[in-house]
Amino acid sequence: MNLTAHGALGEIEDAAATDLLYEIGSRSFLPGLDEMLVGASAGDIREGQGTLPAGFVGDEAQDVTLRVLVKGVRAKRLPDVTDEWVADVTEFETVAELEEQVAENMLAMKKSVVAGSFRESLVDELVDELDVDLPDALVEAEMEASLHNLYHSLESQGLDLANYLRITGQDEAAFVEDLRTRAARALRTRILLEAVAESEGLAVEDQDLDAAVAALARDSNQTPDEVRAAIEASGQNSALTGDILRRKALDRLAEEAEPVDADGNHVDLEVRFATDDDDESDDQEPEAAAATEEDSAQDADNVSNATGAD
Repeated sequence: MNLTAHGALGEIEDAAATDLLYEIGSRSFLPGLDEMLVGASAGDIREGQGTLPAGFVGDEAQDVTLRVLVKGVRAKRLPDVTDEWVADVTEFETVAELEEQVAENMLAMKKSVVAGSFRESLVDELVDELDVDLPDALVEAEMEASLHNLYHSLESQGLDLANYLRITGQDEAAFVEDLRTRAARALRTRILLEAVAESEGLAVEDQDLDAAVAALARDSNQTPDEVRAAIEASGQNSALTGDILRRKALDRLAEEAEPVDADGNHVDLEVRFATDDDDESDDQEPEAAAATEEDSAQDADNVSNATGAD
């Protein structure tokens, strides 16, 4: 489809698109577009109201008139989910087996998200209680490091800072103030976690470094030896060791804190993904299996409400 957006001063070029392939219902582009396209056919010209997010033509969102030429329509045709289809395209034999593992993995992912939020909230509370004065020079150095990393990230995406500020709807003064706030908080968090590591006698072992290098290698499609060489060449050995030590300190804090729901009940946030090698449930009696299914449903409800720590 071809898309144009028109405001009080005429067409807004930054919002125009040609030969755009768009999935109706995804709501991944401009607010108001999905509603316009429902029921459209090839050759239709649709017009309606939409909203340009902040950053297109200023710091605030703007109501516009959207005009769309529908050049073609495609439909997703999905196969029926049957035991035969499941056996053909997955390692499972039946729909029931597939649904059971999907449900277990969805619960594990949900727990993982909540566990991350719990750890973040835990650190935030402790950092808020931390009484420490940060020298301005230290905050400025942290800001410069953060800005350097942002420049590098934007450059890899073909953007510069000016365009980044326009897209995110920020002015330079607000951006600098936010950068300062984040830098100060990062420093306080680092001080907290390093103090925990020292108090608990935590240390970075060779296996910790090996695991971190292996993870970096997987993420970057490199070999562990290539990652190690790059770390040594850039002088990042100490930075990597520090990151691992602070992560271990955070793990220790999370172990000592208890996640609870809104009513103060303990919530189990242990994450366990089901695998095709996991056959422990095969030995369960029907009554035990039913109880496990009921417990899993209760766990899902509790996970949604995990809000604090004792």
